[in-house]
Amino acid sequence: MYLLIETVRLENNQLKNVEFHNERMNRSRFELFGTKEKIDIGQILFIKHKYQEIQRVRITYNEKIQNIEIIPYKRRYIKSFKIVVDDTINYNYKYADRSVFAKYLTEIDVEIIIIKNGFVTDTSFSNLVFHDKQQWITPALPLLKGTMREFLIKNGLIIERDITFNEIRNFDKFRLINAFNGFENPFEFDISAIEI
Repeated sequence: MYLLIETVRLENNQLKNVEFHNERMNRSRFELFGTKEKIDIGQILFIKHKYQEIQRVRITYNEKIQNIEIIPYKRRYIKSFKIVVDDTINYNYKYADRSVFAKYLTEIDVEIIIIKNGFVTDTSFSNLVFHDKQQWITPALPLLKGTMREFLIKNGLIIERDITFNEIRNFDKFRLINAFNGFENPFEFDISAIEI
């Protein structure tokens, strides 16, 4: 049985972008298990403790929620990025099993950027946005449509289009985006951080 996860940012005791997490979780439950009954994370999660720091609310689920953990958030240190070409990789749903990425993550401070069929997709834990000195662009073909990516597109802060491997050097910088890293707290790198 598949286990999936949603990881929601808890800041100032408020769940961030919870409507995007609800939409993805309920869509995944319907597509994988045929479950039509909707879950609202904001309605089932009652935060009793007042947390001083940003927390990760990690929800494991299949047809139903299996487990909820609240864990302190710590941003990962990344020194550089290596390109990985994998035309068969599939991560359409946010599975708890992340072994599809493990074989490529050989150094603790080196992250991967996955190229599939010649196009830039994602890292192992985030979507990408690239800056072309005018606007922020996210790959139109991500492995997983993240909740922050959807929020930024909906609010007109980024646009999506195909980005080929050969286009990477046309950009000046890039950001990693996920539930914890948006535009308010950018996780940004110079394009030279990518080992091409």
